[in-house]
Amino acid sequence: MVIAFPSLGQTKLIQESFWSKYSIRNYGVDDGIFSQQVYKIQKDKKGFYWIVSNSELLRFDGLAFKDFDKGSEGGTLYDMDEDSQGNSWIPSIGAGLYKFNGDSLKSYVSQTGELTKAVLVGENDSVFVGTYGNGLKVFYQDSVYQT
Repeated sequence: MVIAFPSLGQTKLIQESFWSKYSIRNYGVDDGIFSQQVYKIQKDKKGFYWIVSNSELLRFDGLAFKDFDKGSEGGTLYDMDEDSQGNSWIPSIGAGLYKFNGDSLKSYVSQTGELTKAVLVGENDSVFVGTYGNGLKVFYQDSVYQT
């Protein structure tokens, strides 16, 4: 086995040539992003990029950001996953689990409790939800199962 370490000068040259191929743009408040903490970025089946931050759910179409209102429930958002129907499942601290159908958010706080942080969509669109203090919950066809 041969392991090669480029010299300091070579490393700088490699880095400069790598980054020169890309255009880097910083998005912030002027672009519609009000949170400095982004927890998840995901591309959906339609090609939109979704940004999950502690206080916002944003959709980016390549040109502009659109903010989706969480309603009165609020909550801090951490994660996101998409099912085969194109619905996005978003856990939150303080408002339970959200299901987003592309137009509106529905909260499932009564089924999951307020403190949810992780989500994974499995086979047959089963939705696995990690909670604080309530273990793992599984949604399947609008029914909830505790594991």
